Amino acid sequence: MLEFNLHLRRPLDQTQKPNCINMSFDPNSSPDSGRTSFGPHIVFPGLAFTLPILSVLGPSMIWILAAMAALIAGSLCLIQRRKVSVPSYSILITLVLLVIWAANTMQWSPAGDHAQHVLTNIVMFIVGGLFLIALSRSCSAHEQRWLGKALMSGFAVAIAFILIEFMLNAPISRSLNGDGGAGSYGLAFFNRASGIIALLSWTLVLVVQRQAGTLFALSTLVACIVVLAILNSSAPLLALLVASLAAGLVLAAPGLAIWVIGLTTVLSIAVLPIWTIWAPDIAEYLRSIGHVDQGINHRLAIWEFTADRVIDKPFLGWGLDAARAIPGGRETFDLLVNIDGDTTPGEYLPLHPHNGFLQIWLELGLPGILLTGFVTLTALRTIHKDVVCRVEKACVAATCVAGILLFELSFGAWQGWWQASLWVAAALTMAVVTRTETSENCYSDAKAD
Repeated sequence: MLEFNLHLRRPLDQTQKPNCINMSFDPNSSPDSGRTSFGPHIVFPGLAFTLPILSVLGPSMIWILAAMAALIAGSLCLIQRRKVSVPSYSILITLVLLVIWAANTMQWSPAGDHAQHVLTNIVMFIVGGLFLIALSRSCSAHEQRWLGKALMSGFAVAIAFILIEFMLNAPISRSLNGDGGAGSYGLAFFNRASGIIALLSWTLVLVVQRQAGTLFALSTLVACIVVLAILNSSAPLLALLVASLAAGLVLAAPGLAIWVIGLTTVLSIAVLPIWTIWAPDIAEYLRSIGHVDQGINHRLAIWEFTADRVIDKPFLGWGLDAARAIPGGRETFDLLVNIDGDTTPGEYLPLHPHNGFLQIWLELGLPGILLTGFVTLTALRTIHKDVVCRVEKACVAATCVAGILLFELSFGAWQGWWQASLWVAAALTMAVVTRTETSENCYSDAKAD
């Protein structure tokens, strides 16, 4: 029987039955009836193994991986008449309202027809992502073990590729992109892979801790940090370090830590338009202490320009996908590249602001940022209420923090590969955490809170 349960999943006793909307009726079916090794959950080991590797070899194809997984899993659910539980009404309704508002803003967006393409992608990723997350919440312990092994193997292969690139002068990226593509940016070719490593590291830590113990789990975390440091990936490295701090706080005081994470997230989103004031002062301070980095200087200039445009239209925004066509965005300025005063031309807004929340502020205005913030806070609240085991709660919260920081520091909000990565990472994390049976010590941790 295929049914959609619109509720927040919590540990239930055997007599409880959640409210649901039945898509078909079969009184003899059950969640586990007819389960075979080729059930819909088989997509999760495939995603876990392939995602890290694809982030190295072809990150732009990640959205295809996510789409194939959702289609295969959906087809198997229909064929085998499986049950699927969609997360809470509040998240679902908020995402629907966000899509409606984004569609409405296309009326005044300067992006033209491309905004329609972006909206279509957003809807597809929301539908596919919610389905994968819903499916992930019913993984059995056996399926979780296979998922864990696949994730460890995928990470090992991906990091091996990265180390080969580092030691042998990027032979793989040169073969894929030519000497120009790899040579101009060096290991910056792996910025997207670095983001995936930061995003999934704490899910990997949880998997390793279960299968090999705490010592190996901590060694795995250190290895991921070292790899990001070798690649000189500032934003992913910062995201992973802050996420690790968040994990420690959740382990020490789960309720307080989740509250602090939520409050910090709200404040960081609310003050984004103030970058028009902060950015010049920060850039000047960095120059005064002799720290001049081309990437940081350009990022600060982009945020200052974007914040100025946000203030121009703070309530309605400039319209969906407006960042790529914002007036003055493609104009250039003299970008400082070193302490000696050398400069190079830099664009004020090259396609997107490298800050997802700031991009939503710019394009969708106050309604868009409020809806996005609500979804983020609801996800954090769900982590605190639904993830019972304290160790699991720490790992999931760390993954969420890493995703929030990467969203604020790096990629465009509507990039297909990035949207797909966020949804897949959320689904894999939930697949690892949610179990059909929970250990006694996890329940005792929850009662202690």
